[in-house]
Amino acid sequence: MTHSLARAARSFARQESGDASLIGQFGVGFYSAFLVADRVTVETKSNKDDKTYTWESSAGSHQYTITESDASDIARGTRITLHLKDDEDSQAFASSSKLSSLIKTYSEFIDVPIYLFDTKEVAVEVVDEEATKKAQEEADAAAKEAGKEPETVPQRMKTSWETKQDFVVQNDSKPLWTKSPKAGIELDRRVLARPATTTLSLALRSFARR
Repeated sequence: MTHSLARAARSFARQESGDASLIGQFGVGFYSAFLVADRVTVETKSNKDDKTYTWESSAGSHQYTITESDASDIARGTRITLHLKDDEDSQAFASSSKLSSLIKTYSEFIDVPIYLFDTKEVAVEVVDEEATKKAQEEADAAAKEAGKEPETVPQRMKTSWETKQDFVVQNDSKPLWTKSPKAGIELDRRVLARPATTTLSLALRSFARR
């Protein structure tokens, strides 16, 4: 964390290519988070360490803190939480529709699945109690008039809408140059975005799969 986050001038572009003109040489990618957040928290846990650590810094500050975290819900990976500013433009990033639009615009062909925690309405079939009762009464009346034993009518169904929350993959369009994964064990990496009222949480997780 000290090596990757504490040194804003660390340049992957410079290290890899030697081109000092490439965008990102001063950590713009990560530190742009402070454009919409007044505080950024990074929690991370290595698979080689039992401890979880937290890096935190505030907008406009030249200092940061690294402490041992008591977060127990991170088995492995990194979670970045943006504590959004109070202004309207910053708070817009707490909207799942805003995040979905940004992901699809700029990250559609990234090979790491990006999941967005979203709320959606799902159609489900449920028993229409009122319609079933009415049909049963009509069937009983008809059976009585015909002098027959009444029979139980099939339940009448109707479509109802339920609100469900779940992680939904956003970048499911695969580029033509994507190759089929090789057989065996590979590293499954995922980015999970969970918008909230005043914060935006990004979880970077990886695990082995067959």
